[in-house]
Amino acid sequence: MYKDKLVHEFSDEMWYLYHEGTINNAEEFQREKDFWIKNKIKLRNECKEICGELNYDVFGYHESTGHPKSWEEAASNALYNLLDEHNDALTFNQMRIQND
Repeated sequence: MYKDKLVHEFSDEMWYLYHEGTINNAEEFQREKDFWIKNKIKLRNECKEICGELNYDVFGYHESTGHPKSWEEAASNALYNLLDEHNDALTFNQMRIQND
């Protein structure tokens, strides 16, 4: 349930930004995705909750960032993994196709 909630929250935010005119291409989509994740990991307690709820191994190795050096980095990795792997997570290509 927690995973789905995060994915739907992310997708809703991206659709809002798309219709508002903030997202017009893949680079802007990635920028807003990065910004959304950064907003999620501002507080240590939230980072711990994210890692726990997403069953993220905070001591594990991440292929693009290595071993996390903080709770914030671990939570960021967990969120990127979630949005890259979840079937319902919106991508720019899906957004573009659905709006054409």
